[in-house]
Formats: sequence, structure tokens, C-alpha cells
Amino acid sequence: MRSIRTGLFVLGTMALGLLAPAAQAENVVIRYSNWLPPGYFLYDKVIVPWQEAVTRVTDGRVTFAVTPKAVGTVAGSYDTVADGLADMSAIVPAYTPGRFVMHEGMELPWLGDDPEKRSMALWKAYENYLAPAGDFREIKVLGVFYTNAAHLITTGATVAKVEDFRGMKLRSPNQPTTDALTLLGAVPVNKPISEVYELAAGKMIDGLLTNEDSVVGFKLDDVMTTVTLMPGGMTATTTMIGMNHDTWNRISETDRQAIETVSGEALALLNGREQLANLLAARAILAAKGVNTLTPDDAVLTALHEKTVPVRADWITRATGRGHDKAAEMLDSFARDYDAAASSQ
Repeated sequence: MRSIRTGLFVLGTMALGLLAPAAQAENVVIRYSNWLPPGYFLYDKVIVPWQEAVTRVTDGRVTFAVTPKAVGTVAGSYDTVADGLADMSAIVPAYTPGRFVMHEGMELPWLGDDPEKRSMALWKAYENYLAPAGDFREIKVLGVFYTNAAHLITTGATVAKVEDFRGMKLRSPNQPTTDALTLLGAVPVNKPISEVYELAAGKMIDGLLTNEDSVVGFKLDDVMTTVTLMPGGMTATTTMIGMNHDTWNRISETDRQAIETVSGEALALLNGREQLANLLAARAILAAKGVNTLTPDDAVLTALHEKTVPVRADWITRATGRGHDKAAEMLDSFARDYDAAASSQ
């Protein structure tokens, strides 16, 4: 009997010894590198609520510590996370043009201007095409979603015909938009949106392609006077929430599964709804400030679509050249998922 009790004691001690380190390993503080400006809605209304949901579903075992300033550069956020200089950050793939070619297809013109439907369809495209393509394999992607659709925002210039684009100096947010503007005869300017105010105030650009709520968020309504709506969106910028692989692996399997339930599709839906609410609020602010909002007639819109057709074909060629033989299939699948997605609009 004594040997049995001794054996049980030893087994119990071994079990406790095995469990204790695992329990300790479950408590993880994520060092989040934030580069968005104070009060910016994407951080306050999407990223912070998602972080709170992560902490909630893991019963407080996974928490976040936000750095007082960005670690590294905004454009280098992907490498900052991949290299472990920070555990997590928001990442804009378009800030490194040419690096994530397969992903560029998700920022082509005219993919739709409903932020909920776009974000939901984008997550499906990520799961079914972008993740298998391996473009973002150096990090753990927990969410990828869109801004609102981009329109033409100018210091006063309007577009009554396609030819009005010729010679206009316009800030471009990504490679597909740069290609589209070039086809239209405009002069693309590849600068971060944080520099647009100074460029516009100094009359170095005539405007930019961006969403209306960014005009408010970056206080561009002091220098921009006209919004020319482009139904379907000239583009929409994607944002990714990425985590360092080693950090992700420090989290227990149970908590990783819990985090997945509030990420991915759930995060895309949260973003889409908040994007829509922010867009409607921005439109009210712009109207109150006297910013003109115009919509080109159908003939102009048809001509714009026709002029920019080569952007899609050129992207498919580039993606295929990089070994992505499902590029065209991804666009067709995205269109079907966009049409099938529910929306609050």
C-alpha cells in the first residue's frame, strides 16, 4: 500500500510539474506597435474592440501593451512583426508596392463600394487564395479588411469628362491605382496620406484618391473642396492585423482557438460595420463644411471603366508571372462572394 501511495505521489508531482509551466505560458502580453494617429477611428473602433474581445475570450490570459510610438517605420510594419521587433501591428501591404503581387488584385478598380461586403469577401479571398499563395507566410494573419472605397478628392478640380484627368497630379494609394491614373493621363504621386495636407496646401498636388472618411480623419477638409464619387470605387486600401509567429506559438492552443473565433471573418464584419458608420458620419461633416460632392454622369463612368480595363489584365499577367496561376479565379470568386454577402446598407 505504501508503494502505491508513493507512486501516486510521484505521478502527482510530475503532473504538477508538467502543468505549471503550461499554465504560466498561457499568460502572454502582446506588444502592439501602433502608428495610427490619436483618435483615429480604425484604431479606436476596430482594433481596440478586437483586442478587448481577445482578452475576454482568453479569460485575461492574453493582453496587449501598446507602444508609445511606432516601432520602425509605417511602411516597414510587416518586417517589424516578422522580425519580432514588435509582436503585432496593423500592416498596409500597399505601402511596399510590388512585394505582395497576388494581394494587389484585391485593390483593383471597381470591386464594389460596400465596406461590409468588401471586407467579408476579402477575408474569403485571403483564406482561399492569398494564404495558400504564401505572400504573408512570415507572419500570423489574424485579420485583413478594407477601408471605404476611394473616390476622387480634389482642391477644386472636377471631372466632367475622362479627358479632365489629364495632367492632374493625384496622390495614389497603391500600385493598381497608379496604373489606372497613368492610363487616364494623370500624374500619380506616391506619398503617404500623412503628407497630403502639406502637398495640397503647397499646390504640389491637385488631389488624391481616397475614402471620404480619411479626408476627415487626416483633416484634409481644410484643403480639399470637392469630392467626385466613383461608384464601385477606384480602389480600397486593405489593412492587415499581423502577429509574429513566435508570439502566436507562445499562446496556448486553447487560447489560440478562442482568438480565432473573434478574428478573421468576425473581425472583417466588425470593420465593415464601423467603416460604414464612419463613412456616413464623415459625409455629414463634409457637407456641413461646404465640401462639394459630385457624381459623373453614366457616360463618363462608362468611359472610366473602359479606360482602366488594362489594369486588371496587366495585374493578372504580373501575378501569373510570379507563379500565381489562380489570379483570375480569385477575382471571379471575390465578385461572387461580394454579391452574396449581407450588408447593413
